[in-house]
Amino acid sequence: MASYDRALAVKPDFDFLHGHTSYIRMLLCDWSRFHTEHDRLVERLAKNEKVSLPFTTLTLIGSPQVRRRA
Repeated sequence: MASYDRALAVKPDFDFLHGHTSYIRMLLCDWSRFHTEHDRLVERLAKNEKVSLPFTTLTLIGSPQVRRRA
């Protein structure tokens, strides 16, 4: 997980990295940042940024309206 955190620190706008990092945290049952990362994902998806791949978004976001943006 530290490698993902470093990658985000170096290039926070790297395509799809934010969503993938959140997904990996979920698989590791690391819920410590879930709400803040979820809110950031939704915010960036609303701006049509390449923040998460569609199938990754399905596992992270419950809102159908937000899912359609991925």
